[in-house]
Amino acid sequence: MPAASPRTPQRGPTPRSAGLARSDFTSALLPGWSEDLCVGNGQIDREHKTFYLRALRLAIACEEGHAVEEIVSALRYFGEYATAHFRTEEDLMRAVGFRDLATHCAAHAAFAGRVAGLEVQMAAQGDAMAIAREVAAMTAEWFSGHIRNDDQALARYLEDTKIG
Repeated sequence: MPAASPRTPQRGPTPRSAGLARSDFTSALLPGWSEDLCVGNGQIDREHKTFYLRALRLAIACEEGHAVEEIVSALRYFGEYATAHFRTEEDLMRAVGFRDLATHCAAHAAFAGRVAGLEVQMAAQGDAMAIAREVAAMTAEWFSGHIRNDDQALARYLEDTKIG
């Protein structure tokens, strides 16, 4: 195979070169969005959907071999998301006297720390595909664990107290 010319953009490994079919790769990166992930608070639900769509954008970029370009942007977004979105949720929980505030805040801090660690790893010339897979695992865990369980507990509390 001839060497790439200076004008030819270099791409990282693709799912096919890693032995994965496109649909397998996307499925591995993200669970599907479903309305049962909604908590019933318009702002929080919009922010969760936006987070999901941003994670999906990363999955598509990885499928197309653009993980290097996209992962830095995605990690920056996830860090900003953690700061803004978690503040929104935590302010709401404080306002309504949510009983599991401390546990919920600890989960938020752990997620933000994990994102910061991945940013450092990527800045140190990390393997974009490996970091993308780590982000995928983190995202899948976040949706299946935190949003589906912890945020749903908040939703039930808001419904029980008729706040939100």
